[in-house]
Amino acid sequence: MKENTRFFVKVIFAHVLTYTFCSMVFVYFFKPGSFFGPDTWRIYDYNNVGLGLAFVLQMIRGALYGIVFLFIKDTIYSKYGVIKLYVLIIIIGIFNIPEPVNNSISGFIKYIPSEPLNVIIGDTIPVLVQNLLFCIFVCIKWKDFFIKISNIRKND
Repeated sequence: MKENTRFFVKVIFAHVLTYTFCSMVFVYFFKPGSFFGPDTWRIYDYNNVGLGLAFVLQMIRGALYGIVFLFIKDTIYSKYGVIKLYVLIIIIGIFNIPEPVNNSISGFIKYIPSEPLNVIIGDTIPVLVQNLLFCIFVCIKWKDFFIKISNIRKND
């Protein structure tokens, strides 16, 4: 139970950390008029209540990931766990969702006549990067990682 609780909190922390980091980086680098086109990142309404609740909402989103990941924790910590988790998230959570949003196949069908392909690609890259970082953070057994690092330092 204690191990599952730690894992659950780790997933929440990993999601909030990678989401916040990637949001700051990509909003800075992919501003309007960037490489991917003028509409790549829409201008945010900073008075929006949802934006004010973003941190709390991302914690809830991380908790939902944590609940689901508890079912597949053994797979996550297996060989190629990062790749397995990443493929799972990308297929089920991004490209294959039934909601017609830019990154999904349904969204591609709906928006392709009206949205330029560079905008769709520009919206997808940050999502793919954030999810890859998230999967890496979740799949690393941090205790083992720090033990290996300390052993390397001792051998030097």
